[in-house]
Amino acid sequence: MLVQTIRSDFKQKYSSAFDDNTVSDYIYHLNALDPSGETAFKNMTVLYGWAQRPMLERIGQVQADIPISFIYGSRSSIDSDSGNAVKKNRPDVEIKVIRGAGHYVFADQPDDFNQAVLQILTRTEEKDRLAACQVSYQKIQQELWYMCAQPAGVRNVYRPLPSHNTSRFILLSALLSPTQSHGYI
Repeated sequence: MLVQTIRSDFKQKYSSAFDDNTVSDYIYHLNALDPSGETAFKNMTVLYGWAQRPMLERIGQVQADIPISFIYGSRSSIDSDSGNAVKKNRPDVEIKVIRGAGHYVFADQPDDFNQAVLQILTRTEEKDRLAACQVSYQKIQQELWYMCAQPAGVRNVYRPLPSHNTSRFILLSALLSPTQSHGYI
């Protein structure tokens, strides 16, 4: 009676197939019984259907210099909010949404997926190259400063110019007067 009162449209919707209360009775009994099918499904998938150790809780432990990218399909049933949540804490996170793709982006839109992966890898490679250049520059700069710390008597000690442009050097001994260099110039 409750279903018939609240959802009277069911009787009208299925009137061509049933002229009695079959549909509303069926819906009532579905809701009155224990949800055995749903309970069975949950119990069967508890170890596989949901993350045991959700990534979102652990993503903060990833080193800041390791790039993170998310690729989602626009029609995926998987919520993309986790990528946005990570981006709030790490602004350099990249999120790509592939139009017309579901959860299996690589299968639904393979060309767009491959292009997105190539773009991510190219940017990562460029960042790695820049980081390597910075490390090389720092190493050169460090070696130059070690050379500057050598005794003044050593010939041809170089010092970087104040601009730190490593392509231009001047002789440190040229900056020292004969007394400062102990006469070794």
